[in-house]
Amino acid sequence: MKFLLFDKEKRFYPIFGDILDITGHKLMVALDEKKAKDLLKAVSPDFLILRWKDRDFFVELLKEGYFVVPIFLVEDYQQAEELRKFGFSDFNILILPFNPLEFLNKSAKLYQTLESLHDSIPSDLGIMNLFISLLSRNTSTGVFLNADGLSCEVYVKAGAVKGLSCSPEHFKGIIKSDNVSVKFLPYTEEAKLITYFKNNAEFFSMLLEEVQPQPSIAYPEVVQETVPQEVHEEVQPPAPSMLSVEEGLFLINSLDPEGLLQRNMYLRVYEKGDSYVSLLFNVLPYHRFSIVRDEIEKAVGKLENLRALILMDLLPEDTQSILNLLNLAPKLYVITSLPIALSLIGLGVPERRIKLVESFPDGLLSLGTGDVLRFIKTPFLPEKGSFVVFEEKTKILFSSKLFSSYCLPEEYSAHKTAKIERVILYHKLNFSGIENTIGLAQIRLLNPSVIRPAFGNPILEGVDDVIEKISKQKNTFNLANLEDEILILGLLSSILFELEKRIPKEKYELILDGLSEYVEVEGRAISNSFVDVKKLPELFIYTLHSAKMSPTVLLLTLERFLEAEIPVFTI
Repeated sequence: MKFLLFDKEKRFYPIFGDILDITGHKLMVALDEKKAKDLLKAVSPDFLILRWKDRDFFVELLKEGYFVVPIFLVEDYQQAEELRKFGFSDFNILILPFNPLEFLNKSAKLYQTLESLHDSIPSDLGIMNLFISLLSRNTSTGVFLNADGLSCEVYVKAGAVKGLSCSPEHFKGIIKSDNVSVKFLPYTEEAKLITYFKNNAEFFSMLLEEVQPQPSIAYPEVVQETVPQEVHEEVQPPAPSMLSVEEGLFLINSLDPEGLLQRNMYLRVYEKGDSYVSLLFNVLPYHRFSIVRDEIEKAVGKLENLRALILMDLLPEDTQSILNLLNLAPKLYVITSLPIALSLIGLGVPERRIKLVESFPDGLLSLGTGDVLRFIKTPFLPEKGSFVVFEEKTKILFSSKLFSSYCLPEEYSAHKTAKIERVILYHKLNFSGIENTIGLAQIRLLNPSVIRPAFGNPILEGVDDVIEKISKQKNTFNLANLEDEILILGLLSSILFELEKRIPKEKYELILDGLSEYVEVEGRAISNSFVDVKKLPELFIYTLHSAKMSPTVLLLTLERFLEAEIPVFTI
């Protein structure tokens, strides 16, 4: 696929360059309107990437006969809805900050759909994408549109929209629908049209005449390289920091002041004489990871000196970090399990940059420094491709979600052991119904001295006790509780009663206002549900998030749900 990025402010070309370079696609960059038009004439890209505020330039391109499918970078859902009103679809929209995997998947699916356009027309394609594609092919055809009882025929002759069998208002009413049925008709000069167009510029003027800058909420500008600005300065996420935990071991943490998941990434530098081997365990989201790149370079000299990223899990928000690492460190390998490797290959990571833990004899990897790493597969704890890494010499165990814990921001520390009840709480809510006693037994036999997981504080003491408790815990919920309306409404009412005593009145009223969409509150009790009662626990957690409740309140709520054996998976 070929992409043209219109980037007057020079903010996005490093990001898209990293993503598309590592996946083998071609990126061209235009920093002004003239260069963009020159490239459109010379190269015919498949997609044009541009910001929402440059939409007038896109309209100008359409009127001048440059037909290329756009991907708009928008900053909020209001801007996205404006685009949908004019026949664009979700394929054309990326909300900043975006997930690289979402970008790659959307563009690949849209490309494939447009390539096979005459075989079938999916309802989610977007009318604008359909017409841009037809006009770019210089084709002649009829198109029948139907939505919500309205229908209209559109005829295109030799790459120009000839006219409509309906009025412009009627046509625009159809394309605003979320469910437009589309089929091709044979082109005929005998078609009965009531609206004619002199040229394509007139057609697009009619279609897009309402696109004007809309007054909106003053959202802070969102840029991929930075953490999105929060409304309240006191909860602005701090920049990740790097801390020397012990000789040759560095912790890079990402603290979430509003949440319970504090993330850990470790840099390990193994050393013997003049030999050095630098490895990363786990990874952070790109908008956090990029900030600590300089710190990593201070420790290893250059990113090129990194030998491997040991990837024990693959989270959507981490994909861009992985792609950037592979681009910046050309000698770096990703060491991971086969299920995770298959996902990476699907992202475009070359197989030659991946080492499988399954390929190591007896699960052992000997480094040039004399250190030995042991890889233990822990399938379904909690993912199919999960594994942990054990240092034979130090007896340190590195893990991802396994042995992680919920942690209040003020309690997070590289030198404080995780609270065992928080470890169990995390596992009960994230490992529900999953058991792998053999994997846990293998880990226990190794007798690790310290466990360093991806989330929360390390386990510095009582390691064997933690493993035993996880092994013996009940990993199932009584799903019948989700059907018990009396139980759920009573539990939520008791949580509300407790919150009323703990939080300011305006915050409490904010929660009640958010819940009013789902339940009826009489006095201090929830008396009736407007939605399926099974969905209420998740909606309750979502309401707390929306009201910006403190991590302490979130933790209290999770504990109450767990005590009542009601599963929630929002956090």
